[in-house]
Amino acid sequence: VADPTNPSGPLGGLGQLPVVHKRQERSVELDGFGFGMSDADVLAIIDGLVANRVAVIEAGTGTGKSTFMPFRLMNPPPEAQMNLTKLGPIVVTEPRRAAATGVARFVGEELCFGHDSRTCDQHIGPGYPVGYQVSGDKNWDNACDLIYVTDGTMINWVRDGSLSKIGVVIIDEAHERSENIDIILAQLREKLHEFKHLRVVITSATIDSDFFVSYFGGPDK
Repeated sequence: VADPTNPSGPLGGLGQLPVVHKRQERSVELDGFGFGMSDADVLAIIDGLVANRVAVIEAGTGTGKSTFMPFRLMNPPPEAQMNLTKLGPIVVTEPRRAAATGVARFVGEELCFGHDSRTCDQHIGPGYPVGYQVSGDKNWDNACDLIYVTDGTMINWVRDGSLSKIGVVIIDEAHERSENIDIILAQLREKLHEFKHLRVVITSATIDSDFFVSYFGGPDK
């Protein structure tokens, strides 16, 4: 393109070219959020996922299982055995659209950049660490290492083979046991045999952990 500020050619003007994204580092003090989970908890989860394919996490409301945990799995402590994003993006399923977009906004703005998520939503989506997809509204690209989606989106991704590109699936609020959640659990149990890299994390404030452990083949799986 001869003039990047005004691209043109035999087919007519193409409009302004996209802005080139540049990689930057930001520092955010996580202790100020008062999460119940700590780096030690995240390291224990990562250790478990090195040895096993499935983790069942029971954590109360406000501990950060939907926010701090996925964020810290995306940005693990230095002493972690594995960076799970090397396997592919981490995808978190939420039972409701508002939860998927709201949590993505909180994690993407406040935990990643220290911004107020109530007033800023300009740093999530394409080109940023965190994105989301709800009801066909795609707001992510390959730069996103953490993607929040609705249950329906996850079902479609399992069916169309997208699991081959996903590293970790986190099923949040699994205790709700909706029809969608049950479908996802059944599909993931079947697909774990096909996608050997895939890890699954099932999390809830109130969960029948023994049931889920047994469902996925026992404590050694």
